[in-house]
Amino acid sequence: MGKTGLAFALGWLSVGAAQGQYHFKDVPLTTAVSLLAQQGGINYLLDPTLYRSAKGDPKPEPKLTLQWENCPPAEALARVARENHLVLTTNDYTTVVRIAGTNHFSRAVDVKLFGADTNGAVPLIYFADVPLPEAFKQLAGQAHLKIVLDPKVSGEAPPEPGSPAPMPVPTVSVRWHDLRATQAIAELCEAYGLTLVPGAAAGTLEIKPGK
Repeated sequence: MGKTGLAFALGWLSVGAAQGQYHFKDVPLTTAVSLLAQQGGINYLLDPTLYRSAKGDPKPEPKLTLQWENCPPAEALARVARENHLVLTTNDYTTVVRIAGTNHFSRAVDVKLFGADTNGAVPLIYFADVPLPEAFKQLAGQAHLKIVLDPKVSGEAPPEPGSPAPMPVPTVSVRWHDLRATQAIAELCEAYGLTLVPGAAAGTLEIKPGK
């Protein structure tokens, strides 16, 4: 396999994946780790708070300049994470690797609420800047679950007192292979600080902000 090159406004990256060749110049850190995870065939999720303000606006992030040879993608990802104070975390329920800052904290979802999941893995779960409520809606349909979203999750809650407008609804961008829809729901809940509880109506589940 030959090399693939991509140009950025202020940077350049060149990848020869078969040989483990990575040449980065002033590449944004999140772009670099995303590419390495994809090259390694890893189901991954960038922590939504990584280099983002409380309102979801982008914050300055480090730029990478490196030239590595004979470095497998997974090893390169681990090295980039280690050298840039990121952690790679997983849980017992999904195969997704979450890439987050060292101060990252998440609360595990009670996956027993899903019951016996007899649905097979979805070959590809792909969202590109999809609003989080819509992502939950699509996944619930694939999992054959009746899920209700708290108004603060769906974006339908009124603004908090003293706030001129409600918080913007986050968007989701993922490309996951061979993952069950319930696993994807659990992963997104944990990543966005949400919790899963029994719904008020029989046979339903509710997704609410974590406490």
